[in-house]
Amino acid sequence: MTSAIILTFISTRLAPHRIEEELISTLTSLCSDPRNNVFVVSGKERSAITETLGNVPNLGLAAEHGMYYSWPHQAFGLGEGGRKWEIMNSGGQDRSWRPTALTIMEVYTSRTHGSYIEQTESKVLWQYKDADPEFGALQSKELEDHLQSVLKSFHVEVLRGGGGGDAGGYIEVRPVGVSKGMLLRRVLEGLGNGTGAGAGGGAGTTGGAAQQGGNFNNQQVDFALIIGDDNCDEPMFEEMEEVNKELQKTKAKKGNRLRSLTRSTFPLVAGHIKYFTATVGKKVRRDKGASEASVGRAPL
Repeated sequence: MTSAIILTFISTRLAPHRIEEELISTLTSLCSDPRNNVFVVSGKERSAITETLGNVPNLGLAAEHGMYYSWPHQAFGLGEGGRKWEIMNSGGQDRSWRPTALTIMEVYTSRTHGSYIEQTESKVLWQYKDADPEFGALQSKELEDHLQSVLKSFHVEVLRGGGGGDAGGYIEVRPVGVSKGMLLRRVLEGLGNGTGAGAGGGAGTTGGAAQQGGNFNNQQVDFALIIGDDNCDEPMFEEMEEVNKELQKTKAKKGNRLRSLTRSTFPLVAGHIKYFTATVGKKVRRDKGASEASVGRAPL
């Protein structure tokens, strides 16, 4: 069995110095199993997620919602924090939109007590979690509409994230073509065709062995567990459901000849995959019923 485990709530909910030993121990245990391919995805920048979880052996990391990602076997390469990072979308290097977005956000920051601006390599955010809940929500909606109108000529998208309500949230501007859903598909593709070889290599797997292929070229995932806690995790849930729909269509065309299906026609996942998508904590989410290859979604 080959498993893909995608966790998105760990590094965003806990500051690096508050990560509990039990959590690190659990991740280490998951990653030590050669059948598991574990990724932690964060909206934070590469340096933050590397500082938090970079020392867990065989753990894949993704920063800024998947804009930058690092396969487990790349942990000892060059790059940020001693890891080798790949870029989801090279168009994210265009920052011509930033001055306009920041200028608009600064206006709303000046009139919304408790709000502030965050900047990372690829995106900017207007945080209002510390603002008055009602006023912050009203200002966030106005800001969202304003940014969408002014930035429509740029290759960016304006997104809303966070728990909403009393928990507040944020408005984010980032390049088009980056999401946790796209990262999920990239992970499945990497496991299926070998480009991400060694992602679940377990203890003792080396980058060299992984890149040479070894036993990793046919790692179609047959079990997936995907956990999130934020509205920005929805694309990941939806992408997994879309992968399953594609699988069912292909199986129907192939007459359920799974050997042909999993080896050539549909390399992303095994024909008999089972997957779970779950939400941790409170957030608005769009539930969908269980399908033939899924056990559906449930809050934890």
